[in-house]
Amino acid sequence: MNAIALAETLVEFRPLFYEDPVQIDSIKSQGDIAKRTTLPIANGERMHTIWEFRELLESGGSQYFRPDLGLGGGITHVKKIAAIGESYHSALVTHNFLGPVVTAAACAVDTSIPNFLTQEYSKVDEAPANAMLTSAWQRDGGFLNVPDEVGIGVAVDYAAFEASPYESRTLNVPIRVDGSVGYSV
Repeated sequence: MNAIALAETLVEFRPLFYEDPVQIDSIKSQGDIAKRTTLPIANGERMHTIWEFRELLESGGSQYFRPDLGLGGGITHVKKIAAIGESYHSALVTHNFLGPVVTAAACAVDTSIPNFLTQEYSKVDEAPANAMLTSAWQRDGGFLNVPDEVGIGVAVDYAAFEASPYESRTLNVPIRVDGSVGYSV
């Protein structure tokens, strides 16, 4: 299998983890890869439920799991995923690309669980398009310092929000006839 051959080639470079070595259409395959390589595996950005993560961990993988709060049930559900991971000695590396609100929610989870490893962060959170949101989670070099704010630490400038015209984003995501995302095989 190419994913395992690549993993073994990458071992000498000691990456923190190998993310989604194969499409997530087979949770069993993800676990099999984790068992067949010494390179740590990370999965989960397109998994959405505690049951999917439990099945992945029961099948032998992965060392790091990557739920996305915007897709995986929000704070409460991702905390449940984190607890399942903790019971398998797996660490959380929250997947994140949906903007400063999801970043703040993910950071709130990160700071409240014992098996947090690192937080994915996009500088898009700091883009002018997000100026109507003020987040207490401010990047300082490679770190996000824990704020003293109540809640998740995001304030909305409603006047700026109402004055801003709506602009849709084109995502170019392949969609199957049944409405599911067509990235997998």
